[in-house]
Amino acid sequence: MEVSVTQGDTEGLAEMTGAQQKDVLLNEALHGDCTVDMTIDVVMVLNSDTDVSGTATLNIADAQGELCPQLVDGCDVLLDFVGSAE
Repeated sequence: MEVSVTQGDTEGLAEMTGAQQKDVLLNEALHGDCTVDMTIDVVMVLNSDTDVSGTATLNIADAQGELCPQLVDGCDVLLDFVGSAE
């Protein structure tokens, strides 16, 4: 997956918009060979040289496969995350 991260509106803020990942296996144990396409948007806060936090929105669409769950148009998965380098 190729992504571009840009400087946000304020110092220490970075944004990634419109990243795409196609044919992602949803959850083989629950949904067999179901694949989905995702569009991913992320806002990252660079808290320090070794600490990051942020939010991500994954839009899930185009479910393909016999055991796929029924998705609503505009199905979004919202994630909060933190990370640190050791």
